[in-house]
Amino acid sequence: MLLSKFYEYFNLPDKTYLGSRVSKKQLIENSQLSSADKKAVQEDIEAIIWRNTLKNTTLNISPYHEIIESSASSVDKDGDSDSYVLESFILEYNEIAVIEVTIRSNKRAKKIAELIQRSIPYPLFIVLHLKHVTEENEPSITLNLATKRLSKADHSKLKVERFYQSPAFTLEQLTSGSIEEVFLKSLTIEKQSFVNFYEFYMGWVKQFLALEKSKHTNEFSESESQSVDIEQAKLQASVLDSIASLEAKLSGIRQKIKQEGQINRKVELNIQAQKTKQQLQELKAELTS
Repeated sequence: MLLSKFYEYFNLPDKTYLGSRVSKKQLIENSQLSSADKKAVQEDIEAIIWRNTLKNTTLNISPYHEIIESSASSVDKDGDSDSYVLESFILEYNEIAVIEVTIRSNKRAKKIAELIQRSIPYPLFIVLHLKHVTEENEPSITLNLATKRLSKADHSKLKVERFYQSPAFTLEQLTSGSIEEVFLKSLTIEKQSFVNFYEFYMGWVKQFLALEKSKHTNEFSESESQSVDIEQAKLQASVLDSIASLEAKLSGIRQKIKQEGQINRKVELNIQAQKTKQQLQELKAELTS
């Protein structure tokens, strides 16, 4: 019921449905997975379905292709990194795949979503479905996106720019007007930009960022506009990443304060904690400006 409710919100056209099973063996053999990744695939994945394909023949949206030139530092034989080399990357959003993954546990859900994103060069919308009740969790869905680019020199080299993952949603959370329900309804096809598949996908990214932001503001602000300010979305992602980094730093400092026996050192750590809290407040203020 939970999964069908999500797809009801998503409202994908019937002609996008594929329903093709992807074997775990295929995922393992076609990917450079570590032994820990392979263990997660074998133990936690029950089934993988390539559920929908969104392309210009199933939706009236244009493909997107852009070559991006960027500079990167290179280290010479003496260990210096003064010189720069030009790298070319390709943004390719010709189609989008919706991948449904039935999982046995949420413990490694993030790991599973990320290894699938790295294994398939297409833009993916991943739906992780915990179907059965476990000791730790009740049935839920977790959603995952990733912005990617390919190396122009070697198309097999895939770079993930950033992952976007929702919390696990249960049926009980989808009450009328809840942040969770408003977020899921914001993902419906009709509310996305149809300019091209890159803007279409970034429209979803925009809503995922708004959901991340809601953890700090306690409100989810759904954009009324279908247009996507991609640079603004990237800037907001950067702010959210900085907040997450500072929160981890503050947690580490507080742990050190608990363990520290010397008064002078505790004072130093408390000063560090106050400075970090101030930086956090300033960044969180940017989210509401």
